[in-house]
Amino acid sequence: MLNWMLSRNKSSEEDSKHPLGSERGIASILGEIFVTDPVKRIREVNDWFAEADSLAEQLSPAQYVRAMDRLDDFIQPDIAKCWQSLLAESAKPEPGPLPSHILDLYHCHALKANRLALEVALAEEPLREDKRVLARHAIRALRAWASHKKLCRILCRDPGKMIWKTALDLVIAADENKVLNLPQNAYGNLSAQTTAWQEYLAGLFLETAPYSAMTANEIETVERLARFIESYVQHSDEPLPGSIFYIDLETPGEPVRYRFGVGSSQGRRRYFSLGGGYQLLLDLRESMGQERKLPAWLESTGCNLFQTRKLLATLTQHWSSTPPMRGRPRRKASGQIFVTWSLEVVRRMVSASEFAHSRRTLDYEGYLKSMTARHRGHEALVAEAPPPSRTGMETLQVLESEGARQMMEKWEVIDISEQGLGARLPDRKPWHAIGALVGYRFEEEMDWHVGIIRRLGISHGRPNAGLSTFPGIPQCSQLRSANPKAESPWAGQTRETSGLGWRDAIVLDEESCLLVAPSGTFIDETRLEVSIGGSSRPIFLESLQTSGNGYEIIKYREVDAE
Repeated sequence: MLNWMLSRNKSSEEDSKHPLGSERGIASILGEIFVTDPVKRIREVNDWFAEADSLAEQLSPAQYVRAMDRLDDFIQPDIAKCWQSLLAESAKPEPGPLPSHILDLYHCHALKANRLALEVALAEEPLREDKRVLARHAIRALRAWASHKKLCRILCRDPGKMIWKTALDLVIAADENKVLNLPQNAYGNLSAQTTAWQEYLAGLFLETAPYSAMTANEIETVERLARFIESYVQHSDEPLPGSIFYIDLETPGEPVRYRFGVGSSQGRRRYFSLGGGYQLLLDLRESMGQERKLPAWLESTGCNLFQTRKLLATLTQHWSSTPPMRGRPRRKASGQIFVTWSLEVVRRMVSASEFAHSRRTLDYEGYLKSMTARHRGHEALVAEAPPPSRTGMETLQVLESEGARQMMEKWEVIDISEQGLGARLPDRKPWHAIGALVGYRFEEEMDWHVGIIRRLGISHGRPNAGLSTFPGIPQCSQLRSANPKAESPWAGQTRETSGLGWRDAIVLDEESCLLVAPSGTFIDETRLEVSIGGSSRPIFLESLQTSGNGYEIIKYREVDAE
């Protein structure tokens, strides 16, 4: 940007002194962006968007509108690349760094720059009459609003209250100037036309989905599905039989679930229902099942066919007039839990609990002393008092500190249910993700348990998480082929850890026959041998219950030995 700032000193008779004041100046600025990395290219253009307020003062309304139009249009291919990179990385078993920071900066500044472009255009007589200009900047501002908010949900960050008033003000301004439903190409690289109202509804409907239990790829899919059904959505000043949520026009905020007869006379509201869009979603899920493939417009979300159909089933339940209720009541709880993650570390902690319960000693140094003393005679053996024995909890803490204390966090429990647990987190970490396998232990207890992160959100400015949990006490186990000497596909694709054909695993609950094993373990109807507590028995792998980053939860059944 320094070269651009210096270029302001250049002038010609036909061009404005400001580098963004003429078409030639804008072309020169864009021509000086030689870098090919999308993040760096966005950063260079975003430096101008960040100065939107001062640019609006330095340029005439027509110059400002043209400059924002050209800069925003120019950078769109790079924005698309960064979003695709974010989705592709998020879909990996072990995601790396995401280009979320630059996208966050861009969408925040693009919202402001395009909102300001709409305002200055409305204040200038010739521009105010050009409905296409008004519609285009309303569309771009609302698209930036929806994308910024979507990114906040992906990152489990609160977008703030003012963002809702900003969006509603844009909708009202577009409506008053008769451009709310005027179709336009948002950008030159997009062939499909859209409207300001479509952009608003897409952002609005994302908020009505259970996004706290969704991955980044699922959140992206929901937004595309919202655009898919937008033309069927019905809205009214009064609740209709199919109304599922409403917005408050007097105190703008996120959409609220509508309950028949509850507060319908309070304030000015706008009610929404899916209309024919609900059946469209049901038909889409059915057709994907029959054709066994995703439609082209969903292929780049990062969700596969199974995940997308499962998501559609969740949405049609959630967006119905009678959404599913919580099956098991939660009760408030308090206390602290230690939390760690990854199958390898969780298994190590379960093993530590088992050892601590066994009351075996860790006093290897005392053992060496006693062996030395035996060579010096009985008197030397009894001369030194033996060290006090550790309690089970002390033994566990030693094992934890030597095993994975650096990979351990402390969470605050806020509620608990039969198969779940809610907790506040000290802060967000990169590994906090929907589907992550965790181990947890209540501070005052010795047993480590296994859970899966099913919900991530933020409340009262603090990040929180919801875990699905399993009954009983998990046990360290190992798996191997029922015939270790025979070649089998299972033995060929799973990781050897013992030298005897055994693979590490955790049995979650012997009664429900569930175990956790490394990714790639499950092959339908595979006969294996499971070792628990030193004894082994034959099993069949029956079904894959769920999977995530580096693990699979498998239902098995015990069988008679051959």
